[in-house]
Amino acid sequence: MARSCRRRRWRSGDTRCAVAPPAWCRFARTESHQPGHAASDRWRHRSTDAVARAQVDEDGNERAGIRLPDIAVPLATYTGWNFRKPDVGSPSELFPLLGSSIFFPATRAAREAAKDPRRSIEERYRSQEDYLAKVEQAADALVKAGYLLVDDEPRILQRASDQWEIAVSR
Repeated sequence: MARSCRRRRWRSGDTRCAVAPPAWCRFARTESHQPGHAASDRWRHRSTDAVARAQVDEDGNERAGIRLPDIAVPLATYTGWNFRKPDVGSPSELFPLLGSSIFFPATRAAREAAKDPRRSIEERYRSQEDYLAKVEQAADALVKAGYLLVDDEPRILQRASDQWEIAVSR
């Protein structure tokens, strides 16, 4: 059943669908989330200015979904959105699907100088070979789970090697 259908049934008090709307839903019950409860039949409109945010790990990468090697063995914080430039207008709005890569500092000294709370690349991986071995392990796990093809692994490793060069040369 589609999400919008579930929410519509929940709002109408249809008890066949006893799923509360998600927290990010723009409509929210005022008190109780139980169908038939007097207070639950009153809806208030929640501000649409709030941005729904995914849960993130200590590196700022999203926890949900299939964690591809770039996310499972990160060199950066990756987002699926970007803020608009103030000179374009509406700086508080997001550009969805136009993501960012915010690389980790290469060394601990660079991290401390920048006051970046994320661990540096040298604190995470002993060497490029260590990093690539971890990427290969992550890719192998996804192949075994059926999320990647074996033929994709060499390209993933090549991309990881290229990303390493970019990240440590900054």
